[in-house]
Amino acid sequence: MALIDKDAVLRFAQLCTDAIVMNDAALASAFDEARFRARMIADWALERGRSTIADTAADIERILGPSGMEPGLGYGDAMIRLAKIMTP
Repeated sequence: MALIDKDAVLRFAQLCTDAIVMNDAALASAFDEARFRARMIADWALERGRSTIADTAADIERILGPSGMEPGLGYGDAMIRLAKIMTP
């Protein structure tokens, strides 16, 4: 019987929660919150060697652009890409 790393499961659950909050923020036009969550996701993934997740989250952050600016086109598609990457 395989042992389950409960801490790893909880960390991944937090990552999923951050992605949901990021998406909800973007839908509500709260782009600074979406940028913040994208950065958190990218940092989490980078620290754990999950380069595909890190690169996609960094791409979302780049597309959203700097604080106070309107986001660029394609952030929704990038968020969908991230969701597909994170889905087992």
